Amino acid sequence: LMLLKQRFQDIKFITCHIDPIAMDRSIKPGMKMQEQFYSVLDKSDLSENCINLVGNKLLLSDKNEFREILKAVGWRIKQMNDCKTFDEFNDMGKSRLNLVVAPFAKLAAENMKRELDIPFLLAFTSYDMDIIEENYRKTFTAIEIELPDLGDYHNRTIKKIKETVNHLK
Repeated sequence: LMLLKQRFQDIKFITCHIDPIAMDRSIKPGMKMQEQFYSVLDKSDLSENCINLVGNKLLLSDKNEFREILKAVGWRIKQMNDCKTFDEFNDMGKSRLNLVVAPFAKLAAENMKRELDIPFLLAFTSYDMDIIEENYRKTFTAIEIELPDLGDYHNRTIKKIKETVNHLK
């Protein structure tokens, strides 16, 4: 690895592997892998009105209400698995907040706070309406914007849940 770094100084290299023997350690393989992925991001003097989703395994839909609500107030979501180039991925270092959506990503967010000065918020994925609304409140407090009225989203979600329950009967 050292030889590669010396020979190709304009390319970033990391080693990233899963050590199944390490499952009994305090830093689990998935935690270390997330930390290693994000460790290559460059610190930037520029900041964008963006929130990184850290720890999400699935790409958040473009139709997701969280995207819509943030877009309405001038903010965007960035996520690693949405990046098509390394430059796009590296731009995550310009975001103003990391939203940690899974416990295994907390170590990566702590490192990004230390190295990139990007604060983070723990907002683990949940399907509980009260927790979802609390995560919205925490997020909007962190970005210092008044939380828009979520009544329509709440009502549509309740309606969809009822339709699903009826369909499953």
